[in-house]
Amino acid sequence: MDAAAVKAFFDEVARDWDTMRLTYYDERVIEQLAAHTQLTGDQTVVDVGTGTGFVAAGLAAYAHRVLGFDNASSMLEVARANVDRLGVDNVELAEGDVADLPLPDHAVDATVANMVLHHATDPAGTQ
Repeated sequence: MDAAAVKAFFDEVARDWDTMRLTYYDERVIEQLAAHTQLTGDQTVVDVGTGTGFVAAGLAAYAHRVLGFDNASSMLEVARANVDRLGVDNVELAEGDVADLPLPDHAVDATVANMVLHHATDPAGTQ
């Protein structure tokens, strides 16, 4: 699937994604990601393909700062509403391409990418 088709799909399902994702994973994924990345509370973590912000908001309790990037603007609208509703103040959300995040080298301490690489046009080349 090309990048435009992926973006269109997620723009279309954004409002339903929090319900749809329950068929794939639940809150335990956040605990596993936090443990695997060994977050210490003073670090910056990036959530690539943040979607509705579920993982980003969950990781906020484990990190100093969470940056969530997604290429679907509708997903980011839902993510902003979710983060605001939860009162999470250390999550920043922005539009960005998984293959070319708008960050300088060494700007973050950890990166998570839950359910995003299978949507990348070149997963093996995405770094």
